[in-house]
Amino acid sequence: VCAMEAVETLLTEGFVPARDLYLSFGHDEEVGGTGAQAIVAHLEAQGIRPDFVLDEGGAVVEGVFPGVSRPLAMVGVAEKGVTDVMLSVRSPGGHSSTPPRFGAAWRLARAILRLEKHPFPGSFPDATRVMFRTLAPHAKGALGFILKNLWLTEPLLARVFGAKGGEMNAMCRTTTVVTMLEGSPAANVLPAVAKAIVNIRIAIGSSVKDVMARLADIIDDPLVETSVLLPGEPSPVSKMDDGRFATLGQVVHGSYPDAIVTPYVVMGGTDARHFARISDGVYRFSPFTLSRAERASMHAVNEALPLASLEKGVDFYTRLARQLLAG
Repeated sequence: VCAMEAVETLLTEGFVPARDLYLSFGHDEEVGGTGAQAIVAHLEAQGIRPDFVLDEGGAVVEGVFPGVSRPLAMVGVAEKGVTDVMLSVRSPGGHSSTPPRFGAAWRLARAILRLEKHPFPGSFPDATRVMFRTLAPHAKGALGFILKNLWLTEPLLARVFGAKGGEMNAMCRTTTVVTMLEGSPAANVLPAVAKAIVNIRIAIGSSVKDVMARLADIIDDPLVETSVLLPGEPSPVSKMDDGRFATLGQVVHGSYPDAIVTPYVVMGGTDARHFARISDGVYRFSPFTLSRAERASMHAVNEALPLASLEKGVDFYTRLARQLLAG
C-alpha cells in the first residue's frame, strides 16, 4: 500500500523517472509459493537485471540491544534458508487396549526431544559481525565492551545469545522447531504412521545438505524417516560497502533521522531471495517503527500497524524513488 501510494503521489506531482521502476508483488510468498519465481523468470527472459531490489524485512526497532538507546534501522542483506522436513515413524497400528512398548508415537517423541536437547552450534556470520561493529560506538556498559572486542568476546556472546532464546538465539545458529504433528485418527487406535513437520531456518554459511546430515546424527534412529518437503538454501549476502547500501541508508535517515542504519540477517523468508539470481543488490527493509509487541503480532492475533506508520512508509518510498530514479 505504501509503495503504491508513493508512486501515485509522484505521478500526481508530474515526476518522470529517469530509470525503470518495477513494482513486484508475489501472491503466495507466505506459503513459499512460486509467484516471485515466475516474476524473476520473466525478467530474466527479458534480459532485465535490476540494479537495486528492496523487499520487506527489517524495520526500525528500539530496545533490541541493551545499552543502545537509539532506534535501529535493520536492513536485511541476506536471509536464512527456510526448509521443512518431515519426520515419520511407521508401525503395524492396532487397538489401543494392547499397546506395544516403544510405539510410533513414542519413537517420534524421542526424536523431537533429541532435537530440542541438541541445538545446532552457535556462531555469527560476517553480516552479523558488521552489525556488531556498527553498533559498538553507540553501545554503553558491558555490551559496548563486548562489541568493541569481538576478537575476544565472540564465543561468549554466542553462548549468551543462545541462552536468551527467541530473536537473539536465532541470530547465531540454525534453528529447528516442530510446527505440525499427526498421529492416529481415533483415540482408541494406535497410529500406523506418526509424523512431525520440522521447520528449519538455516544459518548463513550452512546448507540443506549439512542440516540433513546433522539431523540424522542427532536423531540417531534408523526407524525415524526424514524427508525434505520444502528445501530452501540461505540467500547470498548483498554488498554492505557500496553505493546502493549507502543510498538506502541516506533515505532511511531522511525518514528516521535518529536511527542507526545497520545490516543484519533476516530470520524469516521473503520473496527477495529469488531476485538474488538476477541482482547482486538485494535488500530487505520495512520502513516502519515496530515495537516488540507489534513484531510479536506478525502472523498472530490482531496483526496490525498504526496509521502513523503507514504515513512514514509512504514518505520513505517517495524519498527512495526520488533518490534512485532522478535524472
